[in-house]
Amino acid sequence: MKRFNLLEEHIEQVRLEMYRAYQDNPHGKEVLELSQRLDRLLNELDRRRSPVKKERNEKPKAKLAFK
Repeated sequence: MKRFNLLEEHIEQVRLEMYRAYQDNPHGKEVLELSQRLDRLLNELDRRRSPVKKERNEKPKAKLAFK
């Protein structure tokens, strides 16, 4: 649980940095870089919150044959 809190705090820090950068120069390169960084962090948080529930022994689906 502590790891989620640290990641969430990091996300908020980057979000604030991005807002500040936007206020300084809305079309600046820094805004884009921070936005991309924020996206990666949010994706990581999403992955940690919702693990994939796939069975390892799942049989492959049958393929349809077209003639």
